[in-house]
Amino acid sequence: MQPNSPLKAALACLLALILSGCTDLARRAQIDAGSRIGAAAAQVTLEPQPGECAVDTQHAPLFVGQEAIVALRLERVQLDAANASKRRCYLFNQNLANGLRQGAQ
Repeated sequence: MQPNSPLKAALACLLALILSGCTDLARRAQIDAGSRIGAAAAQVTLEPQPGECAVDTQHAPLFVGQEAIVALRLERVQLDAANASKRRCYLFNQNLANGLRQGAQ
């Protein structure tokens, strides 16, 4: 075995890893560009979603010595708020999809 063989093998592996990483970045760039070109060709402009669609509703705060029933009531209020927010986001997206379908007809 030649003394430089392990070094050559290590360099070949390193080069293969570098090149495989570059192809992944190039593929992502192609997919992103294709998405933008497709949206431009379809002449579709998506409206930004309401801000509450991306925000989680926090749990109700718990306090030391607080009765369990009080904590459950507070948590129920938080759950109702979260469900209402998700319904509004769903309706927003549903209305947007219906508008896009009507425009395509």
